[in-house]
This record gives sequence, structure tokens and C-alpha cells, in this order.
Amino acid sequence: EAKHRTAVGIPTICISLRPRMKRPHPQRPPKADDTSAHRTSLFRLYLIVCVYRIINALFIQTQFDADEYWQCLEPAYCLAFSSTTDHTDSAQYGCAYTWEWTRRFEDPGNKIHQNDHVNIHAWLERALHGPVRSFVPVMPTFVLYVVARWLGLDTPWVVARGPLVVNAVLIAAPTDVATVYISRWVIRRKETINAYSMRVFGRMVLLLKMTEIEWWALLASITSWFNGYALVRTYSNSMEAMLLSVGIALLCPNLFDTESRGRSATSCSLRPTSALAFVLGGLSVCVRFTAIAAWIPIGFVCSVRRRTVQESLAIFFGLCACFGFLGVLLGTVLDRFFYGFWAVPFLGSFHFNVMQGNGSLYGTHHPLWYLFAGLPAICGVLLPLFVASVSMACTEPNFNARKIVVTIVLFYVALHSFSAHKEFRFMLPILHLICVLSAYCITEYYASLVDKVAPGIAAPRRRLLFFYLPLLLLNYPHLLFLGSTHQAASIGINREIVKHIQEMETAMSSTGQRTSTAREYSIHYLMGCHSTPLYSHLHIRRGVVIRARTLDCSPQCRADPNTLCEADRFQVIPFDFIKIPAPDFIVIFDESVRDERVQRALLAMGMSKVANISHEIDALRLAEGRPSITYREMLLYHKRK
Repeated sequence: EAKHRTAVGIPTICISLRPRMKRPHPQRPPKADDTSAHRTSLFRLYLIVCVYRIINALFIQTQFDADEYWQCLEPAYCLAFSSTTDHTDSAQYGCAYTWEWTRRFEDPGNKIHQNDHVNIHAWLERALHGPVRSFVPVMPTFVLYVVARWLGLDTPWVVARGPLVVNAVLIAAPTDVATVYISRWVIRRKETINAYSMRVFGRMVLLLKMTEIEWWALLASITSWFNGYALVRTYSNSMEAMLLSVGIALLCPNLFDTESRGRSATSCSLRPTSALAFVLGGLSVCVRFTAIAAWIPIGFVCSVRRRTVQESLAIFFGLCACFGFLGVLLGTVLDRFFYGFWAVPFLGSFHFNVMQGNGSLYGTHHPLWYLFAGLPAICGVLLPLFVASVSMACTEPNFNARKIVVTIVLFYVALHSFSAHKEFRFMLPILHLICVLSAYCITEYYASLVDKVAPGIAAPRRRLLFFYLPLLLLNYPHLLFLGSTHQAASIGINREIVKHIQEMETAMSSTGQRTSTAREYSIHYLMGCHSTPLYSHLHIRRGVVIRARTLDCSPQCRADPNTLCEADRFQVIPFDFIKIPAPDFIVIFDESVRDERVQRALLAMGMSKVANISHEIDALRLAEGRPSITYREMLLYHKRK
């Protein structure tokens, strides 16, 4: 295979991104047909990956973290279906904004409105104490809801599951394609996979005109268990991952072109694609202010790889800072439209999490947690390949493309390690870069090593045994479990509620008991706060009003040592929360019902259990030589008429 490997000419890649601009380079640029074929192959790849990610999204039937619903679907539902603008319930549809959206600055004396044009300090104070969430990552779901409602297609399935399909097409699939494109610059090849490898990879590679590292980068990305589990979800981290991967793909000539240092600053840097990349970077900062951890090294590399200090400064201020600020401005204007006032959510998030240190209210971890737990968990089978690639890149003498990718990854991890609150999904934006580095290790070292170790096995079988099977067997089993079983009741319980309400409405319509006024149903979720999605998964098109109550766990009660949040108090004394008059439905975990007082109270209120759904594994036991699994269940009680 090695004799077929040759380096791709740098003008081929640069002009494929900017076909109408001439490169001051002595080599002949590629033909227009080559550029068109390259774009066609990327578009084919995008369509294929879209199909895969849509299937991936439809498979996900569980909740990973509450933010995927409460910080995206619920705000979008309020915007699209609620008739109010002051964050209160509407007459027809419910609305649930968490504290991140309703956080406001107490403005004594109305100082800001009296002196808006000169009192910059008061405006900054308002931004720091204002909302901590931006509407930028909410937009795909909001547009889906608006279009669905306008077309009369706002069924419960479309409202609850549609956002995952939209994310699969607009977020996950572009991230996968960008991963493939970035890998092309890590090892540049002129030719696609040769005839020897065609017998291994099949006609799919011929159709997509991919190089070997691109193929491995694609497989690493689409088979990654964490990409399959988290990337299609409606997290702000998912949108940050897409913006970062697409931004780096647009910046490939600036970041990875080893000859760009000898060119003028205007030759390959101030191109439209580069400007667009930093606009996306500014938007990603609006989505999550910690995204700047990736864009700092990117801007630094783009700036310092110039011939003179003046050119470096021109790139830093004229490209990185200017267009990055434009992206931030676009996000701020969008938030101004939806909030109704000038809010800067990334400043509010920085103030809440860093200046006030309130991020620790939601859990703390060791500073090295990402190195010893976070990265190993999300990498999975790619971990040894990633570590080997980082080790090889650090020993290389030149500051090449691989070393740049490693720098971005390590800088991102280092800055996030300073935060006391850490989560696995916070590392999602750099997972595509880990896939690129892993693909490099497979292409350059592992593939040739396997060929030497097992020369007697046919090439297709070698690839199957040493590559495909490990990727499948060490990724998909736990993806199947986490996507279909673990924390499945969070989604299933609301489906049961909607089904029961629809059955009751149908029964009343058939017996003539239904009136023209909308019937109201009340639901109490007596469990930890945000254990389930809310109105976005309780949507019913016909004349039904749903009022839901959840237990409070806002920062106000978490930060006060003398106050016990409702969610925590319920775990201690659940009996105090079951009171008359009874709601129509009560959702509660099985361990709370084990209290006899709770059982008697539910019976006295006329509540009967109508559904119980397995939520997560509670215990694993070995009884009489046989394994026994006990599940924690979520129970649904309905008031008898």
C-alpha cells in the first residue's frame, strides 16, 4: 500500500475551497472538473451520513441529561406555542423556562433605562446578572415548531422527536463530514484508495472518492459510541461541536498549510471561508463561552504563521478578532430580539459560573478528571489510538497539522479542567478531532503493523478482524443499552400521560360529554427536578390545557445552607408533598411509594397506578447461581373519576 501513497499538492485543497481566487503559487491549480467532483463526493457523503444519523436519532429513546430538553425544546416550545412574551403560562399551551432564562438584574432606580447611552457600567452590570442561556442553539428546534404549527403538523411525535431528526441533519451530519474533510489535511493524498484497498473497503469508497485516512476518520466518527449517544441530542454542546468542526474545515488552508508561512497575509488568510469560520467561532462563544478554549489556539496559529509582525497583527485583528466579534454580535442581536432587551448570555454565564463560582452547586470533580475519566470514557476504543497519535505528534520536530490538532485538543481540555463542575458532554466538541488523530494513527502505523503481524490472513479478513469488529463490538453494545434502556422512563412516562389524555378525550367525544371549552389536566412530578421533559413532550393539538408542577432546585435554594430545596426535601419527607386536592396525574419513583404513609395518601386521594416504566438498573445480584437485575421504576398514578 505504501507505494501508492503520495502527498496531495497544497493548491489542490486550497483552491477546492476557493475555486474563483487565484493562488500566488507556481504549481498549476486543479481543473474545474476536479473541484466539482470533490464537491459532489462531499455532498454524496453528507446525504449518506444524514441517513445514518437520522436512524441514530430515531433510535435514541432515553434521556442523557436534562439540558437537552429544558435548555432547548422547552424554550423553543414557549416561543412557538405559548402566546405570552413574559415567560408565563399561556391560556392554551404551557410554558416552562428554567432559572437560566429568567435570571435578571435588579435595577434600583431604573438607572439603565434613564441613562442607556452613557451608563456603560450599568449596562455591563445588567448583562453580567442577566440570562445565562442564548437562543442561538434553540433556533433549529424553534423553526421546526413554527413550521409544524403553521402546516398543522404539530403532532405529539413531531414536537417531541422532530428536534432530534433536525439535529441529525443540521448538527451531527455536518460534524461527520467536516471530520472527514479535516483528516484530508492531516495527511494529504493525491489519490484515492488503491486497487488493493478497494477489495477491503468496497465500492462505497470509490463512490465517495475518499483517501484511506478519510475512510478511517469517517468510521471513527460514525461508530463512536459517544457521538451516537450525545451528538444527535439537542445540546448546546452539540451545536458547539458542529460550529467548531465546520469552522476548522473552513480554516484548513490557514491552519494546516505548511507553506502559508511564506506567503503574504492576504494570499490565503483573508478569504471568505476564513472570515465565515471566525463568524461561526463567535456564534459558538454565544452558545457556550467556554468554546473560546478552542478558538484561542486556532486564532494564535493563524496569526503567528506569517512572515512579519505586521502581517500577524493584521490577521489577528482583521480576521480573528473582527469576524469573531461579528459572530458574537449576530448572536447578541438574536438574543435581543427574543429576550426583548439587550442580553449578553455568555457574560451572564461567565459571571454565574466563574465570578460567583456557582457552577460547583451542580457537582465538583478533581482538576484532572477529564484526563483520567472524561476523555477515556468518551474515546472508548479510540483511546489507545488517540494517545499514540498525541505521543507521535509531540515527538515530531515540525509544527505540522497533527501537532496543531493536538494543541487545540489539549488546550481545550486544560481550560475546562479549571472549572470545578465537569461533565462528559463538555468534551463533545473536540471528539471529532480525536477521531481525526485516531484515523491518522490507523493509517500510518496500525494498518501496516497488522499487515506485518498477520501476513497469512487475506487483506479483507485482516481489516475485518483487527479494525471493523473492534469498532463495532466496543462501541455499539453500550450505545444500544444507553440509547434504549438507561433512563428510558423519562421519555416513556410522558408518552403514557399523552396516551391516557387522548383516550379520555376520545371517550368524551364519542359519548357527547365533550364541551367547546378546553379541558384542563394537572400533573405533579414528585421527583428530582428536571427528571423528565415537560410541555414539549406533553403536546396535544386538540383543546386540552395541561398544567404541570415540578419540584424546585434552583441556585437560590442550593446556595443557601439554611434552605432545603423542594427536590431534596421530597427525598426526606415525600409524604408532605402528597396533598388534597389531588391532581389528575402524579409521576413518582417507586422508592418514594415504599413509604406506607405515601401509599395510604395516594389511596385516600383516589389515585390508582396506571403505568410503571423501567428507568435504570438499580441493582445486580447473583441469586442461586443466576444473575438477577432489579430496575428502578417510574410510576404513573391517575385520579379515578
